[in-house]
Amino acid sequence: MVKLHSRAYALLFPSIWESPLPYVVLESMLMGTIPIAARTGVPEVVVGSPAEDYLFMPGDVYEFMDKIGAVLTQSKDYLLDVGVKLREHVLKLFNTEYVEK
Repeated sequence: MVKLHSRAYALLFPSIWESPLPYVVLESMLMGTIPIAARTGVPEVVVGSPAEDYLFMPGDVYEFMDKIGAVLTQSKDYLLDVGVKLREHVLKLFNTEYVEK
């Protein structure tokens, strides 16, 4: 999995199923891979991160394709910077001190 994420710019997660804690999206963000995900249970995890820009309405194929296109048109430096921010976001969300508060 680590090798795959190191070569991928984005994770495609078009699930229409409501998921309270989408592990696949969290793992993707931890690996610095942008999740392109439907707005079904995912927004709570990505709020305040660059991944918010890559959410789409469930079932909207055109918006899904637009989000894929948005990733493909970005520079490698931008994608790496976003990846670092995504990782930091998830680590902050699940920081022991933060969760205890």
